[in-house]
Amino acid sequence: MPWHNKQTYGYTRESSEATDNATMVMDILTSLGWGKAAVCAALGNFEAESDYNPWRWQYETVLPVNDSRIGVVCGDNTAHAYGIFQSDPAANYIYRSQSPSYPGYGPNYSNQTGSQNDGTAQMHYLNWVCSNYSDGSCGGWNQYYHDAIPFATFKAQTDLTVYSIETLVKIFHDGYERSATWTSTGQRRQAAARHWWEYFGGYVPPGPGPSSGGGAWFGVFHVLKKRKENGIVYKRKGGVIR
Repeated sequence: MPWHNKQTYGYTRESSEATDNATMVMDILTSLGWGKAAVCAALGNFEAESDYNPWRWQYETVLPVNDSRIGVVCGDNTAHAYGIFQSDPAANYIYRSQSPSYPGYGPNYSNQTGSQNDGTAQMHYLNWVCSNYSDGSCGGWNQYYHDAIPFATFKAQTDLTVYSIETLVKIFHDGYERSATWTSTGQRRQAAARHWWEYFGGYVPPGPGPSSGGGAWFGVFHVLKKRKENGIVYKRKGGVIR
């Protein structure tokens, strides 16, 4: 299954492109040890950050290679953000020394077309930066900010027995995103996460199979099969383009 990318803006929650990209996120992050509930909480935040577009630049301004507005690694967030979770500054993802080693790496620029699989590299980077920082430095996780908790505890959430999906969304927001827009976007983030939690209710984490990515397709197959067998029709609310 390929990622969907475009130069500006993103995809509405109910679109096939958003669903495909969300499935890619679920597939990759669960393979890195994330629980399903944690992934859905992250996806809810991704909607407000990029509308599920891995190539999205802040302000819809696609920057060229080496532009100063990309910023510097561990610099302040006055530069532009980039990616499905809006790495802020963009340099934290783009220029980090290990980023080019992640599968699919290739940011999109105005003068250089990005890799169609840059979203895969972004997922590997997100897992790394959240695992290696706990105080918010260098664009990493901050377990001390508002409602955040240690990343390992968040990452391990497979279901909603300990935290509601709405609480997990706030935890990811405060732990990683730390945007200034929670008051205006918090409910949207939480509604999106609830949507993905219900959508991936029959998801089976990826495992050994005849082809890479088989786990994601297998999971979606079970979701659709379960809905068909139970005669359930789901109404999905559209996302809001920011």
